[in-house]
Amino acid sequence: MPSLRRSLIVYFLILLALGLGVSALVADQAVFSARSERVAATVKLIERGADDRIEEANDKFDQELLASARLVSRTATLDYRNRLEQANRELTAMIQVFVLGQQIKSHPMMTLPCVTAELAFHQPLNRRNGPTIRGPMWDAMLGPVAQSMFTPLNISNFLEIQLNDDDHTNDFIQLNTARQTLFKSSKLGTVGLPFNKAEWENEANATMKYDLVELPTGPGRRIILKEKPLFIPGWWRLGPQPGAPPPVPPAEQRGPPPQDGGRAGRDPNPPRNPDFGSVQYFYHVARTIAPHEARLDIIRDEATVQIAQVREDNAVAQRAFRWTVAITGLVLMIGLPLGGWFMMGLSLKPLSKLSDAVSRVSEKDFRLPMERHELTTELLPIHDRLAQALEALKLAFEREKEAVADISHELRTPVAGLMATLDVSLRKPRTAEQYHQTLQECRGITKQLSDLVERVMTLAYLDAGHVQPMVTSTDLPKLAKECADLIRPLAEAQNVTLESNFAEVEAITTDAGKLREVALNLLHNAVEYNKPGGTIRLSVRPSLDDNIILEVQDTGIGMTAEVKKKIFERFYRADPSRTATGVHAGLGLAIVKEYVRQLGGTITVDSEPGVGSTFRVILPHTG
Repeated sequence: MPSLRRSLIVYFLILLALGLGVSALVADQAVFSARSERVAATVKLIERGADDRIEEANDKFDQELLASARLVSRTATLDYRNRLEQANRELTAMIQVFVLGQQIKSHPMMTLPCVTAELAFHQPLNRRNGPTIRGPMWDAMLGPVAQSMFTPLNISNFLEIQLNDDDHTNDFIQLNTARQTLFKSSKLGTVGLPFNKAEWENEANATMKYDLVELPTGPGRRIILKEKPLFIPGWWRLGPQPGAPPPVPPAEQRGPPPQDGGRAGRDPNPPRNPDFGSVQYFYHVARTIAPHEARLDIIRDEATVQIAQVREDNAVAQRAFRWTVAITGLVLMIGLPLGGWFMMGLSLKPLSKLSDAVSRVSEKDFRLPMERHELTTELLPIHDRLAQALEALKLAFEREKEAVADISHELRTPVAGLMATLDVSLRKPRTAEQYHQTLQECRGITKQLSDLVERVMTLAYLDAGHVQPMVTSTDLPKLAKECADLIRPLAEAQNVTLESNFAEVEAITTDAGKLREVALNLLHNAVEYNKPGGTIRLSVRPSLDDNIILEVQDTGIGMTAEVKKKIFERFYRADPSRTATGVHAGLGLAIVKEYVRQLGGTITVDSEPGVGSTFRVILPHTG
């Protein structure tokens, strides 16, 4: 037989396993979702930080290019101004020495070399090939000096020297005007940086522009800085102009001057120097982007490593959480049954007490030796039902004892009468008529004993379940009329009137024999417990719920409420003194109740002392 405690432990473990499994799944999903969101947020933060660092590095790279370009611009501008001032001073000094062999007072106009040159010479300076002096006197006096003074100035020599310092070791530099390339750093070699003037004409307000270019060392990034225009005097040209005619040889290498002083055939409107006035300069500074890309790759690699580390940490934490849940569940699955076994023992202790109390119940004492307050709430219904069952057993046992006593009494009386009759007959010789009368008396007593034994056997068979109904289609009004015809002579002998009232009802499927026993028993009791001159009414009618009612009503002595409760109990007799008309052992109504139950019906009784009783049998259409 399985143990209750063991069964409870198994059920508890099953519920615990299901609960822990569901809880673990829910917790794992919740933790996984929360960690995934945290990892996603951390990855975004790392990527954003990497993007910010990359953007900062790009900005720094561009700022370094811009600073280098501005440094080149400042250097070139400063050199230009210094050389311009130096040339102005030297030109002024020469003019003061050689003009008319005397010094000329300084004049504000002398500060502009181009104006001074225009005043000093008979005609404008040659804008293409340097200054020339027309006239024998000027050729003789100033030719060599002017030729040496107005030799084109080359800014590239200065830039090349300045760009050899540490500030521009990584830079590729180029200087452009809108018309030509003035300077290229030596690292560019013969390859120049591309320059498109049209782009700047389309963007007149632009002052700088970044782009990617191909450098001798690989891909690079360039900045083109457009600075404010510089003033260029007409006598100063910056290097040879592309497509310009060869320079005019010095005066000693030329033929004699024309007689008209060179004025014949002179262009009245000679072309102006295109660089005269102000010129816009474009400073190119480029650097190889390979080191910069390497730094950016380092930043990206660091971000990738950080992201991988975050995800790995998350995976480790998730695995640790799952291991923690698994170990916790295992500990609970092992520890709780051990603790549960002990706790259930304490919880089942009242049940053990109840079991001990039930074991002390005996046939001599049906009282349950245990109070309700000693039990838990769950065991109170069991206690109450046990108490009710024991009380019912006590009453049944008492009824059985009374039944045995009643049966003994019922058997003892006829047996005693039989023995007395036989003893009287045997005391002396009797006539044949006397012996015949004695045998008749003995036969009547034996008939009573046979009826009593038959009823006891019937109840025994009913209790054992050996009596089964044999159902057939039965005409209940016809059966009731037959029963009334059998009882009518007995009723007339007792001065009781038997009336009948049978309505038209459908045939029912039931056991006709058992139903006949029920009707005869009820009619017999109605006759036995009626008053002289009383009435018995036997009726058959349909009920409101489509059942059929067999009713026996009498005007007899009636019953009290206490008698009605016990009327169907075995061996109970409402009037023990009534023994004149047959066997009165209190078994008739008990058999009637059991028969009605087997036929699927119910029996009720309404009674009032001194007025009479009504027994009502309600039968379904199918038994």
